Amino acid sequence: MEPHHDLIWDDETAEWYTEEYGDHFSTKLAVELAFFDKTDVVLDIGCGSGTSCRALAKKVSQGQVIGIDPTSGMIKIAKEKSTNDPYSSIIKYMDGRAESIPLDDGSVTVAMAVNSFYHWNDMGKGLAEVLRILKNNGRFYIADEKLEKGHTHGDGPNSDPAHIKLLLLDSGFVDVSLSNHRHGDEEMYFFSMIKK
Repeated sequence: MEPHHDLIWDDETAEWYTEEYGDHFSTKLAVELAFFDKTDVVLDIGCGSGTSCRALAKKVSQGQVIGIDPTSGMIKIAKEKSTNDPYSSIIKYMDGRAESIPLDDGSVTVAMAVNSFYHWNDMGKGLAEVLRILKNNGRFYIADEKLEKGHTHGDGPNSDPAHIKLLLLDSGFVDVSLSNHRHGDEEMYFFSMIKK
């Protein structure tokens, strides 16, 4: 199925999304829950307005943060918001989507998808791409809001965290763990896994 992001995510929609959800609690909480070395090369898949990227840059001050998003309007906003960030020199934004990540094999030590996994057009293809660009023993984290009845965003079985965990294991990740975190009245699922 051909992606239709550009039809949905025009510049006006990107600005609206940034205002409504750009600083969603999960964008920074996910970074706090993940493990990083100062020299990690981190990829944020579906980086949106770059909130997670800026938080990541503080953690990997001697490494690099790469944010990709299929929406050019989001990349533009992320770049603008990061211009005066003290760690802007290690943050790079690029057009890209999960199903065709514009990076070399084994070029990343950590990958993250914060509130973006359910936007992927093809989860299987996207997960294969994450495995491709991760180094051996590289880490992958997924954060997604917990909705009513314990579901996440997504359609059908892809809204069930237990199904997502099986999907991650079937894709080839190991040490897949799932935890639940509360922030005020809201909750978030956090998946953690490793590429062997």
